Amino acid sequence: MFKPVLVPNFGDKLNSMYVAGITLNGGALVDIDPADTSAIAAAYGYGSLKAGSLKLATINSSSAVQRELGVAIIDVTPTGPTVLSRILRLASQYLQIPQGLNCAVYQPAPGDVFATSEYVGNVAGDSSLTGYIDITNTANFGAACEVFQGRIRLVQGSNPVRYQFLGKTTGGNSATVAMFRAL
Repeated sequence: MFKPVLVPNFGDKLNSMYVAGITLNGGALVDIDPADTSAIAAAYGYGSLKAGSLKLATINSSSAVQRELGVAIIDVTPTGPTVLSRILRLASQYLQIPQGLNCAVYQPAPGDVFATSEYVGNVAGDSSLTGYIDITNTANFGAACEVFQGRIRLVQGSNPVRYQFLGKTTGGNSATVAMFRAL
């Protein structure tokens, strides 16, 4: 789940050029997948585009690129939304698209604040993982965070600091999400 909290000119920070060939959760941090050299067909509204697929981002001290492409706005599933998903879309405030279609990606600027469910600490069993963010622990407020496998976690070693943990809030469907400020 993704929720913009304080994002001036939000509509100007969206990019829908790339396609999602894998299942993605809304709020996942993504990057361009250079291993996918297949062309995106012109049927998507663009000319042929090589290496136009998304992957989950991991940015560490040895990464050639020190910044992820952005944050996936919506869920991507193998089949797209069900009829029930479409009916509940207004109530739950999220949408799904099938794999292989263009995915809206938000590109955060320094100072933007957003909330996401994609952080290490949100999934059952995460508490034993490296970089676990305990959103109930006030000692974590203001902590430096990094990007690992499409999720945000507490920074490890000399990895680039990309976000600051600002606390928790509730998303549109009453799910608890963590808030982060882009640095």
